[in-house]
Amino acid sequence: LYFKYCHRQPIWCFERDDISNYSSLPHELVCSILCLTARFSNKRDQLQLYGHNVRPLIMLRIANGTVVLETIESLCLLSYSFFIGTV
Repeated sequence: LYFKYCHRQPIWCFERDDISNYSSLPHELVCSILCLTARFSNKRDQLQLYGHNVRPLIMLRIANGTVVLETIESLCLLSYSFFIGTV
């Protein structure tokens, strides 16, 4: 759903090839993607819970000083989902 409806609209964090191995993605990035794509799914209510669950994960990375590129991507996607009202 992300690449069909959200990719480059307006945030362009990564390409499909960059995240081809889903099992290696950080949990906060996965949650942010699911939160953003919730509006396009028939499981909207379930997916929106990811937005609530991901915030503490991101804040913990910031507090611990373990921020990586995927953390910034997660913040961008989560911020955009707030902006468009999916959370």
